[in-house]
Amino acid sequence: MATALAEVKKRYEAAREARRLYERQWYLNLAFVLGEQWVAYDKRYNTLRLTLPSKGPRLVSNIIAPRVRLELAALTKLPPAYRVECPSMATSRIIHYYLDYLWRTYKYEKVFRDALLWAIVASTGFVKVFYDPDVGPVYGDLQSGDPRVDSCAPFELLWDPYARDVSEASWVIHERVRSRKYVKQKYGKDVGGAPADSMLMSVLGSLRINLNTSRLPSTTVCEYWERPNPDNPEGLYVVYSGSTVLYEGPNPYADTCPIPFVKLVHTPVPGEFYGTTWVSDTRQVNVLYNRLRNDILENAVKLSNPPLLAPMGSIPGEIKMNPGEVIAYNPLVLQGGRVDQLKIEPFPAQAVNMLVRLEQEADEMAGVTALTRGGMPRGVRSAQQLSTLVAMEDQRRQISLQDYTNALEDALTYALRLARKYLYLPRKLGSGNNAAFVLRGSDIPPDAQVKVTVDLHPPEPDEREEQRLLALFDRGVLQDPRLLVRLLQYGSKEEVFADIDLDEAQVQRENTRLADGVQVMPEDFHNHMLHIVEHNRFRKTEVYEQLPPERKQLFAQHVAVHQQFMQAAQAQKGGEMGGGHSELNSNSGPTAGAPIAPATAPAV
Repeated sequence: MATALAEVKKRYEAAREARRLYERQWYLNLAFVLGEQWVAYDKRYNTLRLTLPSKGPRLVSNIIAPRVRLELAALTKLPPAYRVECPSMATSRIIHYYLDYLWRTYKYEKVFRDALLWAIVASTGFVKVFYDPDVGPVYGDLQSGDPRVDSCAPFELLWDPYARDVSEASWVIHERVRSRKYVKQKYGKDVGGAPADSMLMSVLGSLRINLNTSRLPSTTVCEYWERPNPDNPEGLYVVYSGSTVLYEGPNPYADTCPIPFVKLVHTPVPGEFYGTTWVSDTRQVNVLYNRLRNDILENAVKLSNPPLLAPMGSIPGEIKMNPGEVIAYNPLVLQGGRVDQLKIEPFPAQAVNMLVRLEQEADEMAGVTALTRGGMPRGVRSAQQLSTLVAMEDQRRQISLQDYTNALEDALTYALRLARKYLYLPRKLGSGNNAAFVLRGSDIPPDAQVKVTVDLHPPEPDEREEQRLLALFDRGVLQDPRLLVRLLQYGSKEEVFADIDLDEAQVQRENTRLADGVQVMPEDFHNHMLHIVEHNRFRKTEVYEQLPPERKQLFAQHVAVHQQFMQAAQAQKGGEMGGGHSELNSNSGPTAGAPIAPATAPAV
């Protein structure tokens, strides 16, 4: 055990030394985004220190943070859409319900947005995927557990120095500040020693407040994850704090995701593990902008209250330049001279225009255009030009967007692998009648993959898609006119599948009752087409073939009633189209708008 910890600490120091090359950029980028410009990086202590100018105003205009918000908003404008790919379509649908549950319950979207923000600010962000046994529904005395995700700053992870990507990393160390009470409750051990590393606390804490870690005793907890290898066929997982080993054993995720982290890079650098970001390039522009702006402000103050020119000895006392102040002078010393204000030339116009040019340069570095700000570019006169500019703006973000999409796919796929391994209790999904769908971890195929699509703009309305939706409504697949209106406006089909799932659950219950010899009478509000398809599909199974003849007759009679409902509805639509009068638009008669029942229905 001692040998393993010594080797882990040796790797920790090697990874820490390799990461120092990038920490300066991360520190300074974060400081500038938070509005702290007058800072410098001290490489001896790996911290930031104040470097306030000795003269002139010290005002800071933050031109980086608004552009960071614009890019984050542009990349996360629409929620990502995901689908599950596995051999069975029915299984894919149930797993999709489970992912929806995870996404909503554990705020997956916020975690990925935080990681993306780290990628924009510090060039690289990370998401950790793990299985939490202390969450999820409770069945008796058992907690089911669920896969969780957590965003990680680049300061928290130390990677194999020879890896160029997560897939190449043999090991990784995740360090995070924890309270000693948390460590005692989770691992049952008391830890002491030095307080937590200040780098893992507030990055700018030393600049703003004096952190006193003794008020809340804390420590740095490190998790070491190692892939399976010839020396450790099951991998290695070590948790330690200082010199205290809290846990040591095989990697629990060795057969699912041995390195349970995914990486988001803003702009990749060839051959480098970490990327880069425009924030690093914009810092110098922000410094020049504020220096010039402060010089202009200082000059404006001098213009509003310029100093006086007077012969030596003519004014005996100190001039305070207060309103109504009486200034005494010696007329014998003046000898024909006079006291006058010093003429100060205002800043030249080109210096003021330089502020505008620096802001434009910051926009160019950040990829911000008039379209990003919701305006119309100058000189654009046609919709085709505007469409081309929108496509060019989206193209600038494709690299970051693709990395964000890949991270979402990998993390959600890891979550399914962990659920397959650890979710042993049956999980009911959906609400109401949809709760009939039950998922166990063993139901998730080992090759299940999640594919994610992230769009930057809402989809344009498609006339052909509208015609398809109207055809589905005419055929009775869609029966709710309110749902049809929403689909025609937004183009989302999730609600269609939700309604179809309700109908399928209803058909499955009817198949069970009919197979048990229970009579079931179709209702006029049923989705008759889907009922017919699903009942006939069941009649092709081996279970149906083994039923006695009288129960098979129940199925035949039940399907015949659905067919008569459909024929009556089609006849009604044909009469309305031929007669030019729609019963739905008629307000006369007590049965206006009521569904037509079949003329003769066999007894069931």
